[in-house]
Amino acid sequence: MFYPNLEVMIFKRGIKQKAIADSLGLSVRCLYNKIKGNVAFTWPEVCKIQKDFFPDINKDELFASDTDQKSSA
Repeated sequence: MFYPNLEVMIFKRGIKQKAIADSLGLSVRCLYNKIKGNVAFTWPEVCKIQKDFFPDINKDELFASDTDQKSSA
């Protein structure tokens, strides 16, 4: 499950993936694998990313997966 909204928002806001990875105690490679859907985000990670970096975007929108977007199209 790939998270395109999260990836786009990280890019649009100029947030470094390293900053997010560091805040979660992860390597950048591990964060990349989570964004690409190779490894699942934990609920605490979802909450921390949203709270610390995207407080103005709800979790459902931020973490909408590629499969969520295909089913709503």
